[in-house]
Amino acid sequence: MIEIPWEEREAANLLNLGGGKVLLPAGYNQTRDLLEQHGFKVVELGIRQFQACMGGVTCLSLPIYKIL
Repeated sequence: MIEIPWEEREAANLLNLGGGKVLLPAGYNQTRDLLEQHGFKVVELGIRQFQACMGGVTCLSLPIYKIL
């Protein structure tokens, strides 16, 4: 478990992309740094307008299937 700063609590709405990558809303620098310190590759995405309507990366995503 990685504890993120309270003032960046919205950053907890992130998406695990697998392979050590996470999709994080842009602008949460402390959280990004913490994740990178724990070995994650962080992909930031600017979604401020969606966040204004209470949207996050998890509700803006569709399941991704790997074709075998």
